[in-house]
Amino acid sequence: MPNLKIALKDQDPGFLRIVAEFWGLEDISEDLKNLLTNLIKAMTNQNQFKEMIEALPTQAKKAFHSLIRNNGKIPWVEFCRRYGELREMGQSKLEREKTYLSPVSTTEWLWYRGLLFKAFFDEGIEPLEYAYTPEEFLAMHKLGPSHPTLKVYGKPILDQKMKYVLIANDHILDHTCTLLAALRMGLKLDEHCKFNLPINLLAELLKAAGIIDNLRQPNTEQTRTFLEARRAQVFSQLFNSWAKSENLNELWLIPELKCEGKWKNSPLGSRQAILKILRDIPPGQWWDLRAFIAEVHELHPDFLRPSGDYDSWLIRNRSSGEYLRGFANWEKVEGRLIQVFIANWLHWLGAVDLASVENNGQITGFRLTAGAKYLFNHQPIPGLREENEKITFRSNGNLFCPRFAPRAVRYQIARFCEWGEEKEDGYFYNLSPVALKRAEAQELQISQLVTLLKKIAKPPIPPSILQSLQRWDQHHLQAKFEQSVILRVTESSILDQLEKSRAKRFFLERLSPTLMLIKPGGENVVQQALMELGYMSQITSSL
Repeated sequence: MPNLKIALKDQDPGFLRIVAEFWGLEDISEDLKNLLTNLIKAMTNQNQFKEMIEALPTQAKKAFHSLIRNNGKIPWVEFCRRYGELREMGQSKLEREKTYLSPVSTTEWLWYRGLLFKAFFDEGIEPLEYAYTPEEFLAMHKLGPSHPTLKVYGKPILDQKMKYVLIANDHILDHTCTLLAALRMGLKLDEHCKFNLPINLLAELLKAAGIIDNLRQPNTEQTRTFLEARRAQVFSQLFNSWAKSENLNELWLIPELKCEGKWKNSPLGSRQAILKILRDIPPGQWWDLRAFIAEVHELHPDFLRPSGDYDSWLIRNRSSGEYLRGFANWEKVEGRLIQVFIANWLHWLGAVDLASVENNGQITGFRLTAGAKYLFNHQPIPGLREENEKITFRSNGNLFCPRFAPRAVRYQIARFCEWGEEKEDGYFYNLSPVALKRAEAQELQISQLVTLLKKIAKPPIPPSILQSLQRWDQHHLQAKFEQSVILRVTESSILDQLEKSRAKRFFLERLSPTLMLIKPGGENVVQQALMELGYMSQITSSL
């Protein structure tokens, strides 16, 4: 933050004399250098500073304290929207009309006492004008006994016994394993990836983490590292990938909003602003979501649009087609984005539990989990369960992979098998010729699967499983079920004649002198050929 010398040095001498009067300087020097020296000396005196702050009206104190809470600066547009405009006028008019003696806003109260300045700071996509208070005031305010407690946004819910609760978990790690396997195998995602979070959002998270590319193809080395890492470590890494991403743009992913045009927002800046506010909420205590959003609206509304531009961004409601321009639509854009941060991303990533007053109803409350403080500080959550469970087999070829089996193991098993049902505690898979052929097409070897099973399956492995895999590796199928049609005749000469007719192309195999195996769908052609030879026939209704 600029210091007082920097803040004051380019100001008009007449403005400096006004500030000097408010700070009680009796002998105001005409020499600019002496005036600056005496003014800075007075403004940095702890007792004079305390007297100045205590003499401020209530609203001016509130405005100054809001600067302090925000590390000394607030975007100028936001500050003026909260505390009123600063009338721009030349020095001669200012001295003639003495408007500083009758300020029309809280902003003017602070401005003419030298407690508030404005400058451009380069902290975002482009330089932005901020209201700020010099660094000396920040330091003295922290030393003073009247320094207020940091503001905690929102309020706790009085009745902490919530009826319907969604407890956060680490299942997103299992969903990522499933999605990576499906992407690698080219499966239909909507059929094989039925999660409690949208597939496209999970894919965006994996892209932000560098695990898949822009074409949604897994990056081999990054995928291997991700799947082999310890659960607590990779859970923290996934949270960090979201928290620090400059490309994962939650605003543009809100389904009911359509963002149009070439304007750009800073997803990292808005995300970090909300995370910073959330850190001060007491963990383990249910917090009112609507009250939290309302207080952000009051105290930090421009977290998404630091420039305060609520008109040029083209954001439309998809269902109504209405453009959501102006600050009046803050709740539908910024408010909705805060809901997405808390009720979606932070819940999926294990940082908040959710609550509602009705089953599957609108989320009304949230609480930071015990692990949130570790995630916010980029640390693994201690005590997360290790992935050390074994897969189990059934003699019919089905196998069960527990949720806490190593994810790298389940990823490989999934690529060799047909996918079965997902349960709360794990996943079912099935060995089949179709799945084995698909694995071989991806240059996976059956010997790899055999080695893997011997290593991670809970013994004993049914001998029939290993035998069938070894035989497949050598000969592929040893038995095959087919659907065919049997033609039964009374005399062998009839089949002899048919074998010389145009119906011959539908014959598969002559099972006996009077039985012929026919391709499904060829019945009508064979029946017509029999009629041409002078034989009546009947196709039974069971076919």
